[in-house]
Amino acid sequence: MTHTIDSNDDIKENVLASHQSFTTPTRNVLVTGGSLHFDAYPDGVQRFLDILCKNLDACQTTSVRLDSCDPDIDKALEKLPLLIHLRTLVMRGNSTDDRGALRRGRVFTLPKNFFEPLKQLGLLDLSVNRLDDLPESLGTLNELSMLLLARNNFQVLPMAISRLDKLTLLTVSGNGLRHLPGVALAHLQALRDLNVSDNELVVLPDELGELTSLERLDASGNLLTSLPESLAQIHSLTSLLLHTNKLVSVASELALLPHLLSLDLRNNDLRQLPRAFQDASFVKVEGNPIGHPDNPNGHTENPSNEERIVCKLHRINVNIHDASFTVLPVGLLVQLPEGMELLFPAGAVNEDMRVEFHLRPPTPHSVLLREHDFLLSYVLEVQPHGCQFYKNVRIRIIYKASHVDDGREVVIRTFDGESWTDLKTEIATVRRKSMPCQEMSIAKTYISHFSYFLLISRLVQDSCHVPSAGMVLYSTVEPMVAVDFPPDAVHDTLTVHLQVLPLEAHEVGEIIMEEEMLTSPLVLLSKTIPYNFLKPVRIKIPLPSGLDGATLDRCRLHLIHRDQHEEAWTDITDNITLELTHVCAIFEVLSFSWYWLWYTTQTYVCGIARKVFEKLRVWHVCFLVMQSQRDPQQVLLQCLPSGKVKETQLALRVQYYGPEPSDFVDMIEGECFYAALEGNIQMVSDLPGSSEGRVTFFFYSHLKNMKELHMEPRPNERELDTKGQVSFYRGELPDMLPVVKARWRKGPDALHLATLPVKLPSSQFGTNATTQHMQQNGIFQQLPLNLGNPETGYLTESNLCSISGQLGTEWYKVGICLDIPSVQLDQIYHDKRHAGLQMTVLDMLLCWARRESGESKAVEKLLKALEESGRNDIVLEVQQVLTRGRQKYDEALQHYGLCEAQVASESGSNESA
Repeated sequence: MTHTIDSNDDIKENVLASHQSFTTPTRNVLVTGGSLHFDAYPDGVQRFLDILCKNLDACQTTSVRLDSCDPDIDKALEKLPLLIHLRTLVMRGNSTDDRGALRRGRVFTLPKNFFEPLKQLGLLDLSVNRLDDLPESLGTLNELSMLLLARNNFQVLPMAISRLDKLTLLTVSGNGLRHLPGVALAHLQALRDLNVSDNELVVLPDELGELTSLERLDASGNLLTSLPESLAQIHSLTSLLLHTNKLVSVASELALLPHLLSLDLRNNDLRQLPRAFQDASFVKVEGNPIGHPDNPNGHTENPSNEERIVCKLHRINVNIHDASFTVLPVGLLVQLPEGMELLFPAGAVNEDMRVEFHLRPPTPHSVLLREHDFLLSYVLEVQPHGCQFYKNVRIRIIYKASHVDDGREVVIRTFDGESWTDLKTEIATVRRKSMPCQEMSIAKTYISHFSYFLLISRLVQDSCHVPSAGMVLYSTVEPMVAVDFPPDAVHDTLTVHLQVLPLEAHEVGEIIMEEEMLTSPLVLLSKTIPYNFLKPVRIKIPLPSGLDGATLDRCRLHLIHRDQHEEAWTDITDNITLELTHVCAIFEVLSFSWYWLWYTTQTYVCGIARKVFEKLRVWHVCFLVMQSQRDPQQVLLQCLPSGKVKETQLALRVQYYGPEPSDFVDMIEGECFYAALEGNIQMVSDLPGSSEGRVTFFFYSHLKNMKELHMEPRPNERELDTKGQVSFYRGELPDMLPVVKARWRKGPDALHLATLPVKLPSSQFGTNATTQHMQQNGIFQQLPLNLGNPETGYLTESNLCSISGQLGTEWYKVGICLDIPSVQLDQIYHDKRHAGLQMTVLDMLLCWARRESGESKAVEKLLKALEESGRNDIVLEVQQVLTRGRQKYDEALQHYGLCEAQVASESGSNESA
């Protein structure tokens, strides 16, 4: 799998930042050596200042976290130098805008002598602010080991950094740096992690080769065209990230670095790769104009050649979810619905092949989602299954880049009939010309046979092949998580996987409601075989943020684990030897599972951990019930996560109206629920997955979870406005609804989720009023239509008026399917832009009807256009109209004695006479 390292320094904050507020507004719990974490509070700075004024022990605190977006942050800058025992200071922008992006903080500059009293400071995080320089007093921080300055306005690094002898981590990503001070960096002999990604660097200084302790260098997202030869002298390097630059060559000497485990060269301008790298599994070169030596399927065409090939291929667009097409030996490009695409290169088949595909909404039975996986697409089934191709077929799926958060990656998952497998997936980000502000991403993979495919977002998975000689595996999400395999721990080469779930302080704190509880990131380890290791494997996990291994209370520290196939957590603290450093915990195991560090006064944490783990998978959702403004009988039902409600509701208000969204309820990915029409309303016709006015849904957080249906009053309810309601229930569709639904709405296990009202106005029942209105306005002043024939039934102006009232934005697609030129459709839209959508649609249908007048297959063409546009409900209605027309025609023939049987009988009688 090709994954992207997030150059934003949020990959560090989960180790270095606290995960739980130490003080609440109702209790003064500050103790000697405690923490003051107020970055999660809207008025956090004011709370912090109040504590300093009222508590004499406040100056003894060792850890402070503040949101620098707070308007009172300048007042805090005046008080912070009083905390002379401070070891951790996090003062970064922690607020988000409406789109979820971090806002820059209000820290523009720091006082000249700000750092002089803070002699014990070991961690300083000033990320996401507006700083362009730091005072010289920074150089007095002799104990500083971690400095994070990501996403500020630095164009030049402060020279005071050169005096930080104990600095092990330096992050300056996302600034405007154009060069690095090599002389200053050369003094940082203890530096192990340097992140200069997402800047404007053209070269790296030669002095980097003097950093003999450097283990990880991230220079991705810059303008580098070459690398200094001195990089090959850093023998301690384990990870070198150089993707998304303009490199045209790379020195082969880098392959000789003894500890190098990861070299990321993706998305550069490399046209040749040194032979020393071609068989190295740790080198990633996707997105360069060279071959793919690590592709197991043997795809060797470079991207530029591939795009030239695509331009020459015949293309077809398929707009329905179930269809078939023929693949020729010359190749074919097929664009499917839902942003999917199949590319058959020339020579993939040696004779014509008929291919079928089915694009289905997901269900828990058709999709495998592991814990903390999110589904991003429908399920694509391509047949014939298992058929081998002579050249690999490309699958591309488009998705929104905003759907993937930090610490996650996107892969295409496939099912071969027996097991699910995650395919090696390449990711590219593009901007649509129609919507340049919205980034879209493309997931791409190559396959040699057909099966089931879907797109999922999972926790970033770092993998390696462990040889018998041993090795070390590091997490790219949480660099302080590492797994050390000693020599002879395995018989043969073994594949292991490492995933980390970062946790914010408020996530666990809101669930537990205990201010003194801290947790580490969740760590998942797995391997390809179930056997234990031959020798103990050492695992390193960061301590909960704000803790120092030398001073913490070991009685409050718990290491718990959970097997992947069980739900229970087990406290293994007393069964292992737990070694502590200042920032990490180290222990040894013989098998893999989930691991989690908790720091709490509770003696039994396993039950709490299980509750927290379950809550981490929960989404807060609400329900929408909206009626079409053109046709109130058309109802839209949708289930949305809390973060999407406001935006979706505003977009729907243009064409729909309805009550406010329901209250929030909790649901997990893939959970089943159903909607029931209650009161005096019922469904016009059942949809797939529905029965007697109840519709089944499956909640997937990144899909629409939306269905449209048509409702009507129950019999004898057509005189006045009809009132009803739509209720949502948890679980699968039952055989029958309970008589007393109120019983479902009580108790902790209640299945009822929400109820929202709907109302059908009496004017919607029948089209006579609408037809009369249009006749009065001159819509039907031309000659009557002649659509159909007596045997199949006719369609009248009133029928077309009814159809126009039910069509929405898909009317344009219907017009295209009816072979109306797009120029004419645009003209109709322009002429009727002030008359409303229904008048526009009706004008389009009338123009087509008059053109098709007298054509025997005109009605069939209209039904096919409606079906291709996804309006099967209108197709059923039109078919019912035609059926009634044929019945009346047959009755009229019988009444006048003109049916075929009667005519034949009369003919026989006349002949005999």
